[in-house]
Formats: sequence, structure tokens, C-alpha cells
Amino acid sequence: MKKLLALVLALMLVLSVAPVFAEEDLTTLTVLGYNQGNARMGYFKDSAAYQWIMDKTRALGIDLVIDYVEADQYKTAITTRLATQTDLADLMFLEIDNVTLNNLINRGMLTSVDDILAYSDGTAASFLAPDGQYGILRKAGTGEDGKFWALQGTLAGEFDIGGYNNTYGVGIRQDWLDKLNLDMPTTPEEFVETLIAFRENDANGDGLQNEKALFATDMSLLKHSGIAGWYGLILNSIGLDPNTDKITTPFYQAGFPAYVEFVQSMVEADVLSLADKGSLYTTDTSSLISQNVVSACYYQVKAFDTREDLTGDENAHYAPLAIQGTDDAFPTCRGDYALTVYNGYYAFMSSVDKEAAAKLLDLCFTEEYWAWEKYGLEGRDYEIDEKGNLVSLTSGMTNEEALAAGLGGGRFYMDRAVLPIIEISRTYQKFNGEPIGTFESVDALLESEYAKDQLAKANAADPSGRNAENLISNWKLLEQKEATMFQTNVNTYLALPTDEEVEILAEYEAELTTALNELFVALIRGDKDVADLDAHLEELRELGLDKVIEVYQARYDRFKGE
Repeated sequence: MKKLLALVLALMLVLSVAPVFAEEDLTTLTVLGYNQGNARMGYFKDSAAYQWIMDKTRALGIDLVIDYVEADQYKTAITTRLATQTDLADLMFLEIDNVTLNNLINRGMLTSVDDILAYSDGTAASFLAPDGQYGILRKAGTGEDGKFWALQGTLAGEFDIGGYNNTYGVGIRQDWLDKLNLDMPTTPEEFVETLIAFRENDANGDGLQNEKALFATDMSLLKHSGIAGWYGLILNSIGLDPNTDKITTPFYQAGFPAYVEFVQSMVEADVLSLADKGSLYTTDTSSLISQNVVSACYYQVKAFDTREDLTGDENAHYAPLAIQGTDDAFPTCRGDYALTVYNGYYAFMSSVDKEAAAKLLDLCFTEEYWAWEKYGLEGRDYEIDEKGNLVSLTSGMTNEEALAAGLGGGRFYMDRAVLPIIEISRTYQKFNGEPIGTFESVDALLESEYAKDQLAKANAADPSGRNAENLISNWKLLEQKEATMFQTNVNTYLALPTDEEVEILAEYEAELTTALNELFVALIRGDKDVADLDAHLEELRELGLDKVIEVYQARYDRFKGE
């Protein structure tokens, strides 16, 4: 009887604070996406996650109707529906080119996000304001007319320092330095001499002189070379130079000739493996490291231990080193910006009810929606412990087991191609009740309960202390003074292109990209002389290099509001 009374009272309390809408008073809002990647849309309607979003939106007065197409049908289906303006939803996830997006805008088929935010209760409007915490989404979805037309999904890490939460760096075998009683190199010349010493003294002890460094040397993998940053180079074929705040290409940067000559010096000294696929993650790279012959390589600093494990040598230890390659070029260091902007647009069609759309957007930026799409439902997928921390209840379960039980959060079922995925952990993640979104310094991070917990877990996983050491090295690099942090994801700093800009890119970019790569490889391998760089650059300019840079610069200027 007491339980029944408690249930009735609880129900009365809910009814007293939450509006109840009659069926005829609900505003229909249709959504169309597709069964992308790891999505499991076929199981969504049978899940508790689906029921949650239905209940939440109905409480807002929305009759949410979610539809999707299979991945192999998506491109054809979307192209046909947009062209004929049939079977369109109010909110559509669109993986389309910019010409198509501009065409939709010009044909009056879209409702701008600005028009929708006019009805916001302040939640989404605040986050998406020009100076809001996620104003980057506004800038990335803004057209030449200054209107915010399309929303993109975002992934924000748990924490950041200065906007970054992860770094990449060159790691050199510290255990081999110790074995041969060598100091950490501090100049490019010392670096090469150290690699030669590793080889000549058989540092790995296999009886062969096979110790070499491994760095990518083709243009498409420039961002994976590591040593390019020592010479102040941007780590894309065309991108933003953090030292000048201008769009450029490595070929135009002061440190480029010296970088080419340095790589050639390693080749001549026979201490560089010229694997074309010497990237972060390729099989070629893993195979070489597993032979315990890689004296230096490039990777995520916090995950150097995974490279060490590959060697099969229990003493292996890659320690990060930073070098300034030339006096006239301040180094760059690749970092992961704490906020990733996803490809694809959540576009509101002209049919959408703006008030209903605003209510949905406001919900998408709430803590409960973040927890729902990332983790699932409290009491089913996770619980909150006595310190206020989220503890998974599904650890160890297979995907099949989770699906059978209707478990999993929104993203587990939708991936990011249906409802907006606004994964803003930087805003809502806490540890022991302490917000961990932004730390002003490494010292502040190290003093936090969050960092102490992360280091304790790292030491538990590896009592040798390597994991914890790598974690601290990664954190310290976030506010380093020896280099400028560089972002390789151009989506995070470009506004939408105009039709004319799209035409320029379509005319020049493909052929130019090929030419840039071919020239880069030819210079690195010595097939072409870097002393003739001016002549080579003239050929690139004839292929539209400056025109493409101008397009990117204009989009970056609009992104900044200039």
C-alpha cells in the first residue's frame, strides 16, 4: 500500500511540473537520416533509448517521427528526394557537397538555424552564439550572407588546456640512449648522429645494423611525419600556419628547404626507413616496429606505450623530444583540438515548425541529452556512485547482448547520421563532482582529483610507470613553449564556401593535390633539387596553387568574422 501511495504521489509530482499534451496538440517534427557506419537503426525502436527520446520530445509538445535509409541507398535516395522535393523530412542529415547545400539555400528549401534559435529558451542559443562555447559550429555553418544555415555534429573531449587535449610527437628510444650512455639530442645534427650510433652499435642487440627511424615521407601523410614540425611547417598540403594566422602551404614556408635537406641527410646516413605508408596506424608501420628496429617514430604522446608493446622488448621506451630545426622557423606541434566538427549537416527544411525545432535543439544541448546519447540511461546503462561519478552497468557485454536487452545510448543506435550528435563532454563531464572541462594550466590539471585518478589507472595498468609518464608528457606538451600547437582538421576553422569558391576548388584542387604530392616525394627522394624550388613553385602556381590558397583564406576570414 505504501509503495502504491508513493507511486501515485510521484506521478502527481511529475504531472504538476511537466506539461501534458493531448495527441492533437502535438507538433509533428520528422527526421530523416541513414544507417551509417556502426549505427544500429534497425534495433532503435525496440530500445529504451528510443522510448526516452520519444517521452522527452512528447513532453515538449513534439510528435517526433524518425525515419532512415540504409547506407547503400542513402546517396541515391537523398539526391532524388532533394531534386524532386518529395519525401523530405523537417530535419535531414545531409552528407552533400557545398554546391548542393548552396543550391538548397538559394532555392529557399532550408530554414536557417538563426531563424530557429529566435525561439530558443536560451540553451542552444547561448551555446551557439558567436562567442558561445560552441560558436565554432555557427562559424562552420555560416554562408557568405552571414546566416547560420546548417548545424554540424561535434565531439568535445573531457578536458582541454588552451583548447587542446592531445598531442603528437617524435619519440626516440630512451632505453637505447641509456644502453649506449648517450644524451638526448637537441639539434637535427645530433639527432642524426644519435640514430647512426644506434645502428653502428647494434642498439637492439640482434647482430644486425638495422636500426632506423620511421617517418612518413609522402605529402598525404605529412601530418604524420613529426619532424616537419621541427621546421615550423604546417602539417597539411594547404592549411593554417599558427605562427602567422594565415593560410599557406609548406612549400611557401621558410623552413621547407631545410626540412627537405634534413630528411635527405637521414636517407644518406641510412637511418631513415622510406616506407611510403609510414603513417600512424598502417600495417607497414606496425610490422616494422614489431621487428624492434625503429629507433624513432611519430605517434600520440600519451600512447607511446602501445608502440613500445609492439616491439616485443620489455625494456622498450619511446621518450618525446622537441627540436628546433632552423633558427628562422619556430616549430609547430600537431595537437588534437578539444572540439571536433563532423562532416555532414543537420539541415532544417523550410517545412519545419521553428518553435518545435528550437525545443529540439535546446534539448540537444542539455546535460540529460548528452548523457543519453553518450552513455544511455541511468539505472539501465549506468549508475551514479556515492562520489557522483558515472559507473557503467554494461561493461563486458557484447553489442549483441546489449541489443537484445534494449540497452545503449543514442549514438550506439544512430551513430551521428540521424538526430544531432552534440557530444559536449567538455561542458558536462565531472569527476567526484568537480567539472573537468577546462584547466587553465598543467599544474591545475595535475592537482585535480581527475588527473590523480587517471594516473592511478595508468600505473595500475602498467606498474613500470611508462603509461603514467606518457600521460604527463602529453599534458605538459599542451602548454609547451618550444612549439606552437597546430590543428590538422581544417573543418574547425573554415566557413561554408560560395558557389564560385566551390568552382575554383573543383577546377584546381584534385590536380594540384597530386602535383603537390609528387613534387614533395621527388624532393625528399632527391629526384628533384630543392635548390630549384622557385621553378617548381611556378609550376604549382600555374596549376592554381595561389587560387586555392585564396579560397581557403577567404573562408577562414569569414570564419573569423572579418
